[in-house]
Amino acid sequence: MKTVKNLNVDQVTAAIEADAGQALPGLRDALTEAKSGQVAQTHSPAQIAKRRSRSVACTQAVRKVL
Repeated sequence: MKTVKNLNVDQVTAAIEADAGQALPGLRDALTEAKSGQVAQTHSPAQIAKRRSRSVACTQAVRKVL
């Protein structure tokens, strides 16, 4: 979040839209909200890792029967 607070919204918006090749409605507003700290939900690295983990049944090898 520290790097977002130092973000130049106009410069980043121009770079993203130039890369996309078109105007992206709402991008400037979204970047401005992120810069001001208005976020809906944040996740810690531990929460992300927990959500990504799979049960043993999901990771078992699938065997083809010939």
